Amino acid sequence: GILWIATRGGGLNRFDRQKNIFTAYQYDGPDGKGVSSNDTYSLLLQDSILWIGTFDNGLNSLNLRTMAFKRYTHDPRNSASISSNKVSSICVDRRGIVWIGTTEGLNRWDSKTGAFERYMPKDGLPNEVVVGILEDDKGFLWLSTNRGLSRFDPQAPRGQKFRNYNPNDGLQADEF
Repeated sequence: GILWIATRGGGLNRFDRQKNIFTAYQYDGPDGKGVSSNDTYSLLLQDSILWIGTFDNGLNSLNLRTMAFKRYTHDPRNSASISSNKVSSICVDRRGIVWIGTTEGLNRWDSKTGAFERYMPKDGLPNEVVVGILEDDKGFLWLSTNRGLSRFDPQAPRGQKFRNYNPNDGLQADEF
C-alpha cells in the first residue's frame, strides 16, 4: 500500500494509499541523516532497501526496516566511490548486484565492501552518459546512452564486456 515518488525539488515522497497520507523526506544538509538531495531522479526497490538516485548529490539507500538513509557520493580522491553525483538509472540484476547509471559511466556496487567498480569509455562504453539500464533474460544488461545502445556482459573479461549499437546498425538515432 506504499507508493514511493521521486521529485524534482521536493525530495523523496512516501504515499500511504490506505491512510491517504504523504510523507516528505527532504535534504537536511551535508552532514544530515536524510536524503542527500531534494532533486531525486530514480528509484529502485530491492528487498527492504529503496535505492534513490539524485540529480546532483549521488546515490542513497533507505533501509525500510529502520528508515535509515545511507549516502554514496563521488569523491575525486577515491576511485572506489561512485563515478558521478548525477545518477540517472538503477538496476538490480538476477544475482542481486546493483548497477548504477550516471553521467560519468556505469557503476557496480559491491555490497560486501561498499565500493563501486566503474566502467567508462576506456572499457568499451560508447560514452560516459548511461541513461537507462535493463537486464534481459540471458543476464545481459542493456544500456541506453547518448551514443547508442550497449549490451554489457557482466560475466565477460574486462576488455570484452561491451557490444555497442548505433545508427550504423539500424538504430534511428544515437540518444535513448
